[in-house]
Amino acid sequence: MSTSGRLRWHLQLLSPILVFLAGCAPAPPPIEPGGEQQTSLPAVRTALISVVEKQLNAMHAGDYARARTFAAAGLRQQFSDETFAIMIQRGYPAIATGRDAFFGKAADNGGQAFLDVRITDTAGKWSWFRYALALEGRDWRIAGVIPIVPPVVSL
Repeated sequence: MSTSGRLRWHLQLLSPILVFLAGCAPAPPPIEPGGEQQTSLPAVRTALISVVEKQLNAMHAGDYARARTFAAAGLRQQFSDETFAIMIQRGYPAIATGRDAFFGKAADNGGQAFLDVRITDTAGKWSWFRYALALEGRDWRIAGVIPIVPPVVSL
């Protein structure tokens, strides 16, 4: 078996463990509406959407090395480009292959933020995710993503 074949085989064995460990990794403090977080100002909301869009575009182009650059430092240190790609593809297939994104509520406290995102997959099914973001220097970075129940919309 070639070196690349062995590596691929080992990654296939390890990928379920990596997805599990990603779920067990220390997460940023929960960011929920209310409390210290306020609805984001338009400029902050635009910055949050921009970083998520850039990461989604990179993933959809198959450029997981670029997608990883939009992750927070802790995630970048935890995953190589290859293991990051595997974690996303296997743990978040809707995000990896989604064809469209709608951006919902955004809130922040000046250093941490959340952004609710609806992803439409290639079959047209919607999935909602809450992106946790952290301000690192002057740039917002993605610190984590969790699936959420679709928000209730009042008319």
